[in-house]
Amino acid sequence: MRLSRYLLIPFAVTAALALVACGEDDPAPATATTTVTATVSATASGTPTASPEPTAAPVTGIPEVDVVIAAVEAKDLDALLALVEWQETACTTVTGQGAGGPPQCEAGQADGTVVRVFPIAGCEGYTVRDPGGEMFKFIGEVEALHSVVEAPTYARPAPWWPVGDYYVNFRADLSGEPVGLRLVIEDGKIVLIFFGCNHQPALLLQDGGTTLPVVYMAPGA
Repeated sequence: MRLSRYLLIPFAVTAALALVACGEDDPAPATATTTVTATVSATASGTPTASPEPTAAPVTGIPEVDVVIAAVEAKDLDALLALVEWQETACTTVTGQGAGGPPQCEAGQADGTVVRVFPIAGCEGYTVRDPGGEMFKFIGEVEALHSVVEAPTYARPAPWWPVGDYYVNFRADLSGEPVGLRLVIEDGKIVLIFFGCNHQPALLLQDGGTTLPVVYMAPGA
């Protein structure tokens, strides 16, 4: 199902939410081709040592936001995955519901089994059992911080789809065109990755045509 509202709620089980038409992009996770900086180094003796945690410089003054910004800018996949929070919800064995419906049960799981999933928003919304590949793709595409805004205040449209407290927005350059990506932060954790659907970065400041409260705007954004 298409994202029917610019924010992050692509579910047929709730209201339609589209801010822009999204074309025919495939929402399925793609394999990143960009090399991501490793988070493990080696000493002179050749013994692997863990890299220090990314320094959370006071970009916004909000610690749980600044640590995410630092990890993305360092392209530290391990640090970002350590900040991930899964959503727990019942899976379904009913097929044919399309993107945005409850997560499908895996082999051997009965209908209604509580599972851990992580939501991804693109031209369509879907959930994954492991966000590692999507996070790798995200930091491979990100070029620079764009802005941080407060999330709108309304209830979750579905148990597995968080609204968040803050949206940490980034700029990427895909095929020569600037696009906006975002991480959604809730209770100090990363709860959703937003790839958008060729959204212009400026649209990351809005929700349904309403400008969201800006916490931080990067110079030149």
